[in-house]
Amino acid sequence: MAEITKSFFKVSPSAGADNAALTITSLSAHTGRLSRSATFTVKTTQTPVVTKTVTVKQSPKTEFLTVDAVADVAAAGGTITITGKSNVAMIGCNMRTLCSDFMVAGVAATFDTAISGDPGATAEYSFSVKLRVAANTTARAKTITLSFSRGAFASASAEKKVTVQIKQLAAAPTLTLDTEAPTLAVAASATATVNVTSNADWTLS
Repeated sequence: MAEITKSFFKVSPSAGADNAALTITSLSAHTGRLSRSATFTVKTTQTPVVTKTVTVKQSPKTEFLTVDAVADVAAAGGTITITGKSNVAMIGCNMRTLCSDFMVAGVAATFDTAISGDPGATAEYSFSVKLRVAANTTARAKTITLSFSRGAFASASAEKKVTVQIKQLAAAPTLTLDTEAPTLAVAASATATVNVTSNADWTLS
């Protein structure tokens, strides 16, 4: 059965006689946040020509923003790459001052600023950003809370924010004493001080 294709849809049959039903099929799932449409024309082949149009519309995908899982960060810190997907017109971030190279669909973008060309209107896109992580000098693991928002971060409601918890590993424990052989005076109340320098919890026994 012959069919005709326009934009994101196909219609069949492409011709007929007398009464018939046209079947309209979408060629792909719609991931953009705005509806998309196409217009088909049906007309008689006999004269006088009678023409009718059919405008088909496909519903959009709800606005969304997802962030991929992030591997643990070494204690030494460094720069890591965060990736995700969305279809929103603007993305915000709570740690934008520590971020660089924010890319949307391979094009440089800026947090809290409308994305050039608004690619999310027609389809979902991938994004990536580099986050600078300072060294963790303590012997305790840390959790970095990174949040993104659909729209400007400062004004986004809680349900429009997505948070990812990034674990930074602990540094090796260190412990030094400024002296290992303090000497006390002869008096019963004599004291001495030993200064402990450490990045870990410690006990005395």
